[in-house]
Amino acid sequence: MPKYSPDYQTSTHQSATAWELDDLEVFGLIATDRSLVIRFWNKWMVQHSGLSPAEVIGRPLFDVFPYIPEHHLDKLYEFALAGQPTILAQRLHKYLIQLPRQLRQHEESTPADKYMCQKAAVLPLVRHDEVVGTLTLIDDVTERVLRENELEQTIAAQNALIETTRGILTLDLKECLNRIVKETSALLRAAATAVVLRENDSLTVVACLIDGKSSDIKEPIPVPKLDSPTQLPEGSHIAQWVALSDHMVRLDDLSVSPGRDNIVSFHPQARSVLAAPLQIGGQLQGAIIVESTRPKAYTKNDETLLLGLALNGSVALKNAELYTERAENETRLRTLMDTVPSVIVALDANRRIIEFNPTAESVLGWKREDVLGLDFMRLCIPESLWGAFSSDINLTLTTNTPVRGLEAEVHNVRGARMVVLWNMARCVNPATKQYCIILSGQDITARKQADTERERLIDELRKAMSEIKTLRGFIPICAGCKKIRDDQGYWIQVEQYISSRSDAKFTHGLCPTCAKKYFPDVEITGEPGDAKPEATKSETASE
Repeated sequence: MPKYSPDYQTSTHQSATAWELDDLEVFGLIATDRSLVIRFWNKWMVQHSGLSPAEVIGRPLFDVFPYIPEHHLDKLYEFALAGQPTILAQRLHKYLIQLPRQLRQHEESTPADKYMCQKAAVLPLVRHDEVVGTLTLIDDVTERVLRENELEQTIAAQNALIETTRGILTLDLKECLNRIVKETSALLRAAATAVVLRENDSLTVVACLIDGKSSDIKEPIPVPKLDSPTQLPEGSHIAQWVALSDHMVRLDDLSVSPGRDNIVSFHPQARSVLAAPLQIGGQLQGAIIVESTRPKAYTKNDETLLLGLALNGSVALKNAELYTERAENETRLRTLMDTVPSVIVALDANRRIIEFNPTAESVLGWKREDVLGLDFMRLCIPESLWGAFSSDINLTLTTNTPVRGLEAEVHNVRGARMVVLWNMARCVNPATKQYCIILSGQDITARKQADTERERLIDELRKAMSEIKTLRGFIPICAGCKKIRDDQGYWIQVEQYISSRSDAKFTHGLCPTCAKKYFPDVEITGEPGDAKPEATKSETASE
């Protein structure tokens, strides 16, 4: 059969035009007569269809490509024969005729994308203002479509990561994992998506979607103590396989994969599986598992996407761990602050009160809710001490140098002054992530009063001891008149000397001997006589 129908070679010019169109390798050209019998088939069509001109010219178009009438695209040719051109958008119809597409380097083929994506035009072929046939133009837009799909998938992946990141920020692990499952299921078009967490020797399904519906699987899945998933017995769950793999798992076809017979999946018709581990510090904590009812449903790109979502899941687990630890630390700190017998006051960088413990309430008299946000200096510290106290606070804030043993007066809610022994330290406010000051103090007012009283008593005792020592020393006394010589050399009466050096007071009377001497006529009875003279040292020694 000739390559070109005689109808289209009636002139040299027309023949030359046909040869030029044949040499065009940018797009495919198919020309038919009014009976839709193929009359022209260029080199591009030969290259991409694998059919030579001899195999197609002279045959009805719909016999060569039955896909066209099967999908009701034959109407396009009816329009063309009626003189109406039609353009077939790729977004509405992937292709007009089924032509195999060329795979990129390292690209994996899946049944869904084995045909070329096309932009097609079906035009009326006109001669002398009469429609004599149709002209079909096929433009290969596969590369453009793949790039658009990749861009859309990248955008979808970014949106999925953003959504899961928002879940992380909620600090609600259950909510975050549910978001990850939802976004993963939509992004990878999964029939089933699940997150499993490992707890000791079992796996717990914490979030699961099957056919778009949430599934509550409460039964834990045991983790056998085996070295490899290939040692699992028949009927083992896919989650057990993933837990023992400890890395990315991709099973392209459960029905034909050797060593994977009778694996139990989340979806009853699952054919292919993709799973990524959830790890914290290199330790397996669980996995994200997606399943498809199609074999070979997942590619390397899907692995990358799932790893990104798994990373967010791992971050969520770590955040939950840190949040739990922080909550426990805050509980311990609150318990400590509520029970410690010290005044605890926390200040922000502007000296405003951000914490006020029960002991502070008891000692200073204010209620916590009444003082939060108030200036501590104006509230409790006398104005005369503002400079020194602020200097110590600034030192601690700027250099992280603790201040210990600072005695400072404060006034309580009643205005009474008291003395508190303060310690200062810098820490980070967990709410604002800014530095704050922790003041811990002991009320030493009673102790200071006791110290003052003790010093007064000591001074009095020292004075009394000093006077006692003076009276116990050698005192010069006249042997005749019994006057005493003082420190300035004056002779004064005994009474005056002793009274000036002690609290002793004198009253005067007469002893019996003097009474007889001065009043011999008066009989004095009932009074003891003179005391017996003490023995001298010589007499004591002789005895």
